[in-house]
Amino acid sequence: MILDGTLGPTSRRLYAVLLALPDDRDLRDAAAALVGVDSPDDLDPYLEELAGAGLIETGTRGRAVRQLFLDSDVRPARAAAWSLSAPLSGGAFARLEGGAMGDGERETWTTDEFGLSHAGAVGVLLADGTVPPPVYFDMSSGGGGRSVSQWNVYDGRVGQAPRAAALRAVCSCGWTGPEQRLDWEQIGDQELQDAGARAADTCMQDWDGHTAEVERSAVPLPESFTALVSQLEPQIETLAKSSPLAAVRAARCLEVIAMQTAYWPAHEARKDAHPEQAAAALGLDERAARQLLARFGRSGPYR
Repeated sequence: MILDGTLGPTSRRLYAVLLALPDDRDLRDAAAALVGVDSPDDLDPYLEELAGAGLIETGTRGRAVRQLFLDSDVRPARAAAWSLSAPLSGGAFARLEGGAMGDGERETWTTDEFGLSHAGAVGVLLADGTVPPPVYFDMSSGGGGRSVSQWNVYDGRVGQAPRAAALRAVCSCGWTGPEQRLDWEQIGDQELQDAGARAADTCMQDWDGHTAEVERSAVPLPESFTALVSQLEPQIETLAKSSPLAAVRAARCLEVIAMQTAYWPAHEARKDAHPEQAAAALGLDERAARQLLARFGRSGPYR
């Protein structure tokens, strides 16, 4: 989720801290120390600002409750969301590890078709060109915490976070976009969340271009088929307005057709195509391609 630009810097910092806190902690006590206010009561105006923006709910004891939002109006095909749970289609605050992605929890983007095979994010580079490790937030004296690699924590001010020299789009497939350099003399005392917003948006556009290229390089579909699919989607949406159950049945019919018609092609593809070839043709990584063919072929992925 993209935070409202009208929120104050302390409210935005508080929101990031609330996302990182584990569920078993008293959020007010822990957040007060991490945000830098004198007492939990001093959080009230910032909690009210976040609640007014619809980012959190407050319970009867004033404890903040995290919510998941899909910003579909801003990004219809790749709606970004914040969560500390499993990755969701459309984007999530998720943990993706290894390679250019690095480790730690951050906002990620996905497409409905390619999913986590091409999950994108804003990556960070330090002045020496290396990818920094995640910033660890220790949340309790009893142990436990969160490793966060969200780009805007690398401002050289929060905890042990180093200062980002550049941002770039990264993808779980290993692709990386061009560097977007950060001018810290110009940034000055501004919050990185604000000062780096344009560079971060450019990173998302770069990743959009990458996924478009993945789509173009996948095995082409006949125009007659894509035209038929483009007609079905609005028809089901229209049907849902008058009869939601009928729309569900229509979607179920498509699901049945998919499972029936893809059974033998899935078996033939697994027999004839090398896993790397199948993955490239489907726009997926090899593991996801194996799982897809196994699901349609109704067999195990390694059979």
